[in-house]
Amino acid sequence: MRRQHAGRRCRITSPADGPDGLKNTRKGKQSILETNMTTAIGVLAGICTTGSLLPQVIKTIKRRNTKDITLLMYVLLTIGVFLWVIYGLLIGEFPIVIANGISLLLTVSVLFLKIKHG
Repeated sequence: MRRQHAGRRCRITSPADGPDGLKNTRKGKQSILETNMTTAIGVLAGICTTGSLLPQVIKTIKRRNTKDITLLMYVLLTIGVFLWVIYGLLIGEFPIVIANGISLLLTVSVLFLKIKHG
């Protein structure tokens, strides 16, 4: 972080910020508003996709019945979510890591119950 003086006002910027106050990203510069909106959309997407797994997890834990769950679907979903976690770590996007990390725990729990209860 560094301080920039603009007349009498002083604002603190991060090293990723340019001298014009815009955030430097891989796609160029974004305003703070654009960055916050992008982050909010990502967090909302993470909440929706992770939350969508909860009803199945709750139902599976309560009933211990996995007869109607497709094993291949949950194997592929678990692998895909695991890869999303790795991808998020590689690009340093922790909203991706957190949302998919939680999703990974949920999919692994259903997969475990499917293998255990058939």
